[in-house]
Amino acid sequence: MKFQPALWLICATLLAAATLRAEETPRDEQPQPPTIEATGEILGLRIGMTMKEAREKMKTLRDPAAPRDEREKMGTRVYWKLLETEYDWIMAWANRDGKITRLRAVFRPDTPKPFSEIGDLTRAVTNAPHAAAWNATRDNVHFRITAFGNEGRAVRISILAFDPSLPDPPETDDPE
Repeated sequence: MKFQPALWLICATLLAAATLRAEETPRDEQPQPPTIEATGEILGLRIGMTMKEAREKMKTLRDPAAPRDEREKMGTRVYWKLLETEYDWIMAWANRDGKITRLRAVFRPDTPKPFSEIGDLTRAVTNAPHAAAWNATRDNVHFRITAFGNEGRAVRISILAFDPSLPDPPETDDPE
């Protein structure tokens, strides 16, 4: 079969255009998962959900060999040692109504996360090499997300509910 010169020219032009378009798009540019700032969630846990819902979500991720926390029995705090996630553990605190008001998670030692993958640094209320923080609102619940680490990489993250009519919450998340 003979190609007509015009058909050959069209095919060559289309191939060249496709090649140029492919070179303009970086190969490693994959769709990024939503950030914690965007979702307000860590492993599906969020401020305002009930501890019952949280336990159900974490059931399959929890290390069954890990000891249970004494305060877990009281329903005010739950600690989950995790298997097969980027997090080593996550802890949740609840108010008297059983709703989560605080979360803290620690990344596995070999997988610190860049602050830029936790939230948009242009919207951060704090952006320093050791910490980045964002204020966010989801479903009329106000909270602060704070990433702690070194050189712009988080080793620990916390989400803390707060009342926006009060002064900003602290950027630390002491254990009690």
